[in-house]
Amino acid sequence: MGKLKRTSKLAQRRQKDKQLQKNGSSTGKGHPHHKRDRNDVKEMQKVAPLMTNLTSSSQNARSMAVNSITLLCDNDAELRKIFLKNDLVKIILTKLLHDTNDDIVVDSYGLLRNLMIDEGYSLCMHLWRSDLWTLLESSFKKAIESLPHLNDDKVTKVGKELLVNFIDNLIGCCDSLCSELPLKLFEDTILEKLQECGILKFIFELVKQKPNGRLLLNSLEFLYDLATISYKFISVIANDGDDIGVLNDISDVSNVGKLSRAYLIGILLQVMEYKEEVSDRRKLVDQILIPLSQIYEKDINLKATVDQLNLSYKSNPTAEESRQLGLAKDNFNTLDLILDLYSSVIEMVGENYESGKADPAADFFNNQLKQFLFDMIESNFKDDKVLTCLNNLCIFDASNHLVDQKLLQFLDQVQQLLSEKFTQLLDSTDISNESLEEVNQLLNFYNSFTDMEDVSRWNVNADQMAKLTQLSGVISSKVEAGDVDALNFLQFNQFLIMYIGKISKNCDDLEITKGIVKFLVDEKFLKYLTLYGTFKNAEQLHNKLGYLIEDTLNLAINAIFDVFDDDYSYNRPIFHEGGLLQVLKDHKDELKRVYKYIDKNVNPQVKKRTQETMENLVRFIEYKETEL
Repeated sequence: MGKLKRTSKLAQRRQKDKQLQKNGSSTGKGHPHHKRDRNDVKEMQKVAPLMTNLTSSSQNARSMAVNSITLLCDNDAELRKIFLKNDLVKIILTKLLHDTNDDIVVDSYGLLRNLMIDEGYSLCMHLWRSDLWTLLESSFKKAIESLPHLNDDKVTKVGKELLVNFIDNLIGCCDSLCSELPLKLFEDTILEKLQECGILKFIFELVKQKPNGRLLLNSLEFLYDLATISYKFISVIANDGDDIGVLNDISDVSNVGKLSRAYLIGILLQVMEYKEEVSDRRKLVDQILIPLSQIYEKDINLKATVDQLNLSYKSNPTAEESRQLGLAKDNFNTLDLILDLYSSVIEMVGENYESGKADPAADFFNNQLKQFLFDMIESNFKDDKVLTCLNNLCIFDASNHLVDQKLLQFLDQVQQLLSEKFTQLLDSTDISNESLEEVNQLLNFYNSFTDMEDVSRWNVNADQMAKLTQLSGVISSKVEAGDVDALNFLQFNQFLIMYIGKISKNCDDLEITKGIVKFLVDEKFLKYLTLYGTFKNAEQLHNKLGYLIEDTLNLAINAIFDVFDDDYSYNRPIFHEGGLLQVLKDHKDELKRVYKYIDKNVNPQVKKRTQETMENLVRFIEYKETEL
């Protein structure tokens, strides 16, 4: 069990966009495009006039150019790269953010915010080195001074909306910068700046005043993101009575939106973790788990949400269609965050669970949470985090000896719901990174499930094994062609080898076991040794495939160790009569060559794992020779 993951929330936000696209809705980002020549004349014809208009003497031309570029960059990654190569960021920093027209300044911050989310670390680091922070400080000072205007009856509705957009974009840019830059830089430098220039106090003031629903949401998201990446930041707010008071004061306010409430609960959870109060299970249930359940039980129509996300809208939806789709996206993001928080709470509780002692949190997991996850799966809610949370629950129950017949019946029902999706994925030849992630999540669940099941109940057949091995070949070819990430394939190999290894050992079917062993030896051992030899040097290999080959070899060989660790009924007909002992003898020196070229300074973990595998292989061969 581990603590709440400290990873970039901006990366998770981009993943949400991917999920929404898989659900059939349009997010305005990342639409697929055919590969094109970057020097395509037509593309340059789009870019050049707009870049020229950014520095036009006409305010109208500048404004239209900023908005057009924002739209194009959001919808076309290829065009975005071309704009960036043509000094778009430099023009934003040196000209547009200093424009005399407030609308242009606000829209330019919005464009920059979107670029930072899409481009991530590289652009954020460039902006930091280009002293974006000085501009942000100056702009936040104006925002702080202007905040009272939101409650001023003399200010027009248009003026208030412009101010809201200004503050909103500033928070977004600051969030991206803080979340994407190295943690050390944030904790050593940026956090102090946030406090000194009053930005952090301003964010809490927005939460306290709730001048606008969007500003409240983005302020809480900002605080949640920073609390997630930095324990030092959590300590700042956890030890400030005023800050905690603000958060506690709005936790019972009824007119706070559902996503805002989920972020608020997430912040309070991290404060509770920092203060080591997770052991107070009653408080954890009352202040975290039950409030989360009330959000989806009272405020979210799951069926309507899934139905909306599965609809295909025309290019110009009606106002009502746009409203319904916006609500569905808001529901999706709320449920996505709730799943994150539930997964984290399971890990936290698992760290100090006391077996045999009544635990309200464990009771919640195995009642309300189980029902929530089952409803999500039954409704076909397309978010990989459902299975992540379910796997955490399986690990928690198995680790703490809480597996009972009721749980197994529940998992049986889940398995039946997932079987059709699993079969569809196994039959697919059009594998992408996204669909492979789904396969990995399902395999991970099947591994968790089989760990708890009575092995005599496993429903395994040769057809499923054939489909799994065939899918492995399809993915392998796509990895070699560069269409699928090697890291995703490595995770697939890890889950697959673990799963089929258990089956081969426990299925009590000689032909299935024989087929699995043949697959492990031919496709995950011998083929990978051959593939290793096709590269001129280790640097070329690692640039293309990372450590896919080395790690898969370790996985496959260790699976063979496990399957044949005793003289089972299948041992002699498959291992000895099949000539596996000689295969291992003939190729152990090739494994030594693989080990030799792993740089211990670059990847000491893989070096150590491979050394252990190599040493165990020698002992395993000696052991199997005693059976002759």
